[in-house]
Parts: sequence; structure tokens; C-alpha cells
Amino acid sequence: EMMLAGTVQGGIFEDLREQSAQAMGTLDFDVYPIGGVVPLMEMYRYADIVRVTLAAKKHLPPDRPVHLFGCGHPMLFAQAALLGCDFFDSASYAKFAEKGRMLLTTGTVHLNELTELPCECPICSKTTPEELMALPKDEKDLALMCHNLYVSAAEMRRVRQAIADGKLFELAALRARSHPALLEALQVMSKNMDQLVESDPFGKSSSIFYTGAETAVRPEISRFHDRILERYPFRTTGTLVIVPDIGERPFSDTASTIIAEVRTRTPEDTILLFFTPMGTVPWELEHVHPAQQCIFSKDVDPQTLGIAKSRLLEILAMISFNKIVWFERESPTNQFSKDVESIYKMIRTTSASETINALESSKSESSEWHLRKLRALLMYQWGSNTGNIANIEGLQVVFSRSTGKIRHVTLKNEIIFTVVPTTGLLTPTFAGGEILLQHNIDDRFIITMEKDAGEFVAKGKSALAKFVIDAKSNLTAGEEVLVVDEEQQLLGTGRALLSGSEMLAFNRGVAVVIRHSPQR
Repeated sequence: EMMLAGTVQGGIFEDLREQSAQAMGTLDFDVYPIGGVVPLMEMYRYADIVRVTLAAKKHLPPDRPVHLFGCGHPMLFAQAALLGCDFFDSASYAKFAEKGRMLLTTGTVHLNELTELPCECPICSKTTPEELMALPKDEKDLALMCHNLYVSAAEMRRVRQAIADGKLFELAALRARSHPALLEALQVMSKNMDQLVESDPFGKSSSIFYTGAETAVRPEISRFHDRILERYPFRTTGTLVIVPDIGERPFSDTASTIIAEVRTRTPEDTILLFFTPMGTVPWELEHVHPAQQCIFSKDVDPQTLGIAKSRLLEILAMISFNKIVWFERESPTNQFSKDVESIYKMIRTTSASETINALESSKSESSEWHLRKLRALLMYQWGSNTGNIANIEGLQVVFSRSTGKIRHVTLKNEIIFTVVPTTGLLTPTFAGGEILLQHNIDDRFIITMEKDAGEFVAKGKSALAKFVIDAKSNLTAGEEVLVVDEEQQLLGTGRALLSGSEMLAFNRGVAVVIRHSPQR
């Protein structure tokens, strides 16, 4: 069958691209290509390609693929995929070959300038530049075409694997170092990261490698900071303890003495913040991704550190406190102690014992630190109403002896929440889902199914998108959600594979993978 393509045009003008995408998006096309970008590619105007693609993506249907016309150079594939383009087409492999040019993931080379062939493809591994140059033109062109296709196909596989591994951003950042124009394009993308955050799945588990200034604004890191500002439950305290940390080892190893002291105190008495190059990590959320999955070098660029400083100041403005105790340590973020001291009353310390001595005498008989951690985690995931679950009488929080992380939460000897070790996030059992409903979980985490599909979900079958009748547009893929019927009766709990808007737009595929149901 023929597929109809609704090409989005508008040149380099973002407003025209948006206007075109809005108009084309109302029509029932099978695929939406981004057109008119080949001249931009030929002139290395990759930053303009980023701008016009992001402008178009704002208004295109989420259930239809986006095609980047003429994107044939493998060094651009990762960045195009990060933008949200699903597939490409190009004759570049042949056009470049006819001119004696070889495509690589790092750029383009001319065969006649090589003394060694630059890759391990079947062409390069069986011959030499001299032998290729000696071939008749038709045979030489064919060999170079094959090389270009091998390299392009391998990069496509690499991109798909990076998506599966949660490493696409790192791959795009690596490729951006191949050419200044690609780096400029990545920088433009970084300035528009809010748009990418909306489509980036929540609940990732992979490590985050520092690649440069763009790392600080990655969707996972930006979302973590924004959720702290929006949902961190403890807003008033006597003393704020700030511990600069590079984050290369668990905080429980690098600040164990201070953590042990904070456990004996209430949040109204003391709040502990770790100040890392990714930003500020409250102790209660120390195990939540990406708090301890970010790997930075000891020499961090000024732009990243500037963002970390701004995030710390936002957190400090959010919390009411009497004084700050700053534990000076070897960390790139320690340099900002003077900036903080110029604004707030602060005591500097140089050892854990000195830090503890700087705290006021604790007035609380019971800190219930385990419930403090649970409250912060509940609100981080599902909003302010769910924090009251930590007040339920008889609630038990069980920790892992080896990692110190929450393993599960029980009520009357029944598990109601478990924690995914790699993400630090809660997953509700069916009983936990019922408790979340009783405590008025935010509507964005509730998915309503058609009546006819309810019995299948109740048996533990996946909730299919075509049977979803209500899902909120601000739901992010990857969230732990509750699935209910039209009478708002709980059918199951699970992980959303699609965003709320995608669930309503898609007519096929799985919307929610059910983890727990009455019959499972």
C-alpha cells in the first residue's frame, strides 16, 4: 500500500514551520517528513535543522513517524534521533562515492588522501587505499558505495541500541565533537531542552556520563531538579547542612557520619543537601535516579558549575532556615561557598565531627527517619497528597542491609510498595494502588479504560492504547500509574509505556504494562 506523506515546509523560519506543521497535522497522513533541509545539510547548517525540526515537532501527531528528508550522513543520525526523527532517506552514500568520498561517523574523508582505510567494514578490511584507487571507476564507486552503506547501517544499529540502553544523549554528544557545526546544533538543542523533557521517559536506570556543558541540562537531570522544587515536602528547618560532593561514590560512603546524625533529627531540626555538579540532592532522595548515577570528571566546565550554583540557590530560596552549615570538601562545587555566604548566615566546617558540633541540640525524641524518606519519595513520584500515606499507623519500611536502600513497604504484613533498585522509585502493588486512590493521587497518574477491556486488565493483561478513554496530557512515559475502569474502580497498577497524549492518539500498542492486578 502507498503511504501518504505530509511534508512540513517553511525554510529556516520557525514560525512558518509551526504554521505548516499545524495545518498538515490536522490531515490524516501516514508520515510527516521535514522537508527543505538538504541545502542546510550541504552547508553544514545543522543548528538550523535543529530549530526547524523542533518547531515542527510541537504540532505533529504523536502517533505518526517523522521523516527527516535527505539525512544521509551517519554523523548526524544520533542527533536526528534525539530530536525525535524516526527515519531518514538519502542518496548520499552513492553521491559521495562517485566523488571518491567515504562516509564515517566522524565526518567525510577522500580516498586519494588516505594511507590507511579507516574502518572494519568488509570493504576496508580486505583491501588498501592503493588497491581501491587502481580499480576501474565503476568498481571503485561500487566499493565506496558499499563502504558508505556499511557505515550508515552500523550507525543506525548503534543508534537503536543507544536508545534501548538510555545512552542516546551520550552518543549524540560524542558525534557532536566531530564537527563544530554539529556541536553548535547540540548547543541549540540544549537551549530548547524543555521540549525534549516532555517526551523523555521517566524512570531511567542507566548511568549518565559527563560529556560537556550539555550534560547539566539533560532531561533526566532537569526533571529531577524541577520535581524537587515542586514536590520536596520539607520547607522549614533550623539548620541546612550542605555537603559538596563530586558524586563518584554513594553518599552513604562519603558522608556516613553526617547521615547517621541527620537520621536522629527531624526535618524541622536539620535538612541535609548534597551539592554536586548536577545540582542539589536532598538526602531523602539520595537513591533516586539520577542522583548517584551521574559520573563527572574532577575538572568540570564553568557553565555546568554555574547551572549547579543556580539550582542550589533556587533550593535555598525554597526552604526557610536559620543558618547554613557548609562542610568544605574537595569537590568542584565547593568553590561557591563564598557566594552562598554573601547571601545567608553560614558556618564553615572542615570535618564531619566539626559539622555535627555546629548543629543545635536535637529536641526531638523520635525522628522516624525511615518515614521521612518514604514521604519524600511518595511526593516526588505522585504529588503532595500522597505524602500522607507515610502517616498511616502500622506502616513498616524495610531496608536492604547491603545497599541501605528501601526494599519494600508493608502494611499489616502485606507489601504495598516495592522499590526498583536501579531507579530508587516505588512501584505499588494492587493494595498500594488502592491506598494511592484513597489518598487522592494526582489525576495525571490515573488511566481510564473502556469497560470491555477492564476484565483483561484485571487478569494482568497489558492495557492497550486503543481502549484508553482518558489519560492526562501531562503524564510522562515511564511513570508508575493506576489503571481504572469507567467507575474509577482499580483494575491494576503498572508502568506507562506511552505519555498521556500518546495513549489517546495511538490506536495500537501497549499503553501500560500491568505489574499487579486482582488476579495476578
